[in-house]
Amino acid sequence: MQLINDSPFRSSRSLSKQGQVQFLLDLLGWLNNGCSTSQALQMMAVCAAEVNDQAVVKTVAYVSTQLAKGRSLGSSLERDFVPDLVMVMKSSHAPKALLSTITDIKKLYDERRLIQQKAISRFVYPVVLLLTSVLALWLSGAVILPRLAEMLTVTELPFWTRQLAFLAHAFPWVAATLLLGLLGLYSTRFMPTLAVEGTANRFIKKLNLNQVYRLFILVDICYQLGLLLGQRCNMGETVSLLKQSSKGLAEKHYQFMQGRLAAGYVSLAEVMNSELIDRITLMRLQMSHGTTAERSLQLHDIAESVQQRAVRLMHHKIRWGVACCYSISFMIIALVVMGVGQVIVLMVAQWS
Repeated sequence: MQLINDSPFRSSRSLSKQGQVQFLLDLLGWLNNGCSTSQALQMMAVCAAEVNDQAVVKTVAYVSTQLAKGRSLGSSLERDFVPDLVMVMKSSHAPKALLSTITDIKKLYDERRLIQQKAISRFVYPVVLLLTSVLALWLSGAVILPRLAEMLTVTELPFWTRQLAFLAHAFPWVAATLLLGLLGLYSTRFMPTLAVEGTANRFIKKLNLNQVYRLFILVDICYQLGLLLGQRCNMGETVSLLKQSSKGLAEKHYQFMQGRLAAGYVSLAEVMNSELIDRITLMRLQMSHGTTAERSLQLHDIAESVQQRAVRLMHHKIRWGVACCYSISFMIIALVVMGVGQVIVLMVAQWS
């Protein structure tokens, strides 16, 4: 459910991410209608064979084989399904409750995919324009200008023409430097506690480069906790299951929660109060109370609220990035026009 490496919708070996969720929805739908597990799998195999969906056919065959060996349904799904979906299937034996949970997961996944698609679509044109303008700068400065300069008798080219030629020849070094810089900034996403001192530290904190990423992780943590607590799992068992299927910041957060539970903390705010939790979310957690079912609903509400904040912040950063792409593109285009234009004017003046 998360955007990057910590996502519970990581790729599986056979079924796609959507295919895994749909497989479970179909299976639970048959079980909820009164079919046994073997009957449900047989119906799914027949339906998949009719549409020539070999991935589902192979998955059904493997699951049926594992069930025949005496394994549970949840354990039979471990090879072809992401750990989070397996964890949900192991958390309950009630098809109706599992169907509701998997449906909620599908809704969250669809929402996240829509958010990603919108973010990418807003960046496509500005990035294409930027790349096109950079290519125009290189071609005009490294290919066109030298040929035009051979036709001139002057010893020194105009100012903007010299700048264009300089940037075109320095382009490989500038591109390599920018790439390294972007990789360095991107790596801060994986090093939230990196000890960077001085100006660099203040600059990174001011940009909040990993804030959106951390908020989306927090969304998934709250949502996953709410889902399993809604299945009547106790907090210790829930955290243990989630930790087994998590990576990166999410795994560190669940380790923190395990330590707090072992230390005897009971309040949800105290148990979850790691460095990943921001002040607003902590205040919402402090107001959380009631039964396990009520806490499950409260965690869902918190997850929705955090996701709204993450989307707003992401859109703000996208607007900033789009404005930068347009600004840089227009400056490059202006430089190309002035640089080539000065040479052409000089050539016309020389021929006349």
